[in-house]
Amino acid sequence: PPRPALVSAFSHSMAQIIGIPVPSLAYEDLNQAIWDAVQKKTPHKFLNVNVHAINLCFQNPEFYEALLQAELVFCDGEGVRQFLRRQEPAFAPRITYADWMPDFLSFSAQKGLRLFYYGSTQEVVEKAARNSMNQHPGLQIVGTHHGFTEDLTAILDELKPDVLIVGRGMPRQEIWIQKHFRDLPPMVYLAGGAVFDYLADAIPRAPRFMCDSGLEWLFRLFYEPRRMFVRYVVGNPLFAFRMFWGVKPRTGRQKPD
Repeated sequence: PPRPALVSAFSHSMAQIIGIPVPSLAYEDLNQAIWDAVQKKTPHKFLNVNVHAINLCFQNPEFYEALLQAELVFCDGEGVRQFLRRQEPAFAPRITYADWMPDFLSFSAQKGLRLFYYGSTQEVVEKAARNSMNQHPGLQIVGTHHGFTEDLTAILDELKPDVLIVGRGMPRQEIWIQKHFRDLPPMVYLAGGAVFDYLADAIPRAPRFMCDSGLEWLFRLFYEPRRMFVRYVVGNPLFAFRMFWGVKPRTGRQKPD
């Protein structure tokens, strides 16, 4: 499906993976797209894809639909980026939350954006908020909430943030956004995964040389082998096989009679 004008205005090039358009964006492009979306006073879902996300699309049609219907989907994985470079050789480097968030939080402080952190445990999300505000003077985080509840309607109706960062892991966070965005105040929704763990210094980041060379997944595998084994040792070859043969997931949409 075509993307809104705000996306095409900031994409240097556009590629596609399993039917999902993915623009090539720098940090400043993504920041500006979020700012423009906030000014429109309508809901905007800004999601992201990596190898794990693409593999999940084959298991979960509801997750795949959420990606297809998002206003913007950006690349946050090196495996997906390498695939997209086959279409657009100059495709920009991936945007990971761990790297991008300091830039976005500084931008948010400058623009006066009101943020809400939703996900992880209450201890972690509160520490993530404290660290964020300490490191970015003037940043407005109007609220936090752990990720073990589904209904935030009353809280968000009262606080009306500009940007809701949902860190509940794939595919829960994307499905939650898709399910609830019509019933909540208009805002920009970001699906942040483990972003609060990084902001709270609850988990370590891979050495810079591994991040820059696309090997961060290997560090995460060694750090959490039990949780990451299927995702990476099985998932990476499976992704490569699917992309090589052009396999497409099902959307779950009903075919017309």
